[in-house]
Amino acid sequence: MEDDLFAGQGDTVDEAVADMREGVKFFIETSKEKGFPYKII
Repeated sequence: MEDDLFAGQGDTVDEAVADMREGVKFFIETSKEKGFPYKII
């Protein structure tokens, strides 16, 4: 598992998804603060 794409993002799929969502939320907030454009698909 250590070499998997999502290694270190949670012990379960749900934890990995939650971690990914937090990362996206952080990206959006940071983009807004710095005035960078972002696109939500």
